[in-house]
Amino acid sequence: MAQTICGTPEYLAPEVIIGQEYDFMVDIWAMGILLYEMLVGIPPFYNKNYAKMFKMIQENELKFPSPKKYKIKIDENAKDLIRKLL
Repeated sequence: MAQTICGTPEYLAPEVIIGQEYDFMVDIWAMGILLYEMLVGIPPFYNKNYAKMFKMIQENELKFPSPKKYKIKIDENAKDLIRKLL
């Protein structure tokens, strides 16, 4: 178990942000964030203000962009995988 904060802010798991002990599962979280970003173009909880972004990571529900509005079609299997990783 680890307790230090390290890594790219956009990829930090909630456990890391609140200072809980964590294990390899935070890497699974980061993989979900990376997959989302690869498909959408931006992390799911992104904000330029780190304090706001950290709050979003801890509290916001995962949402995918509207296919009509953003012209991004994400396969349901990919969505399911991302949900499970996060």
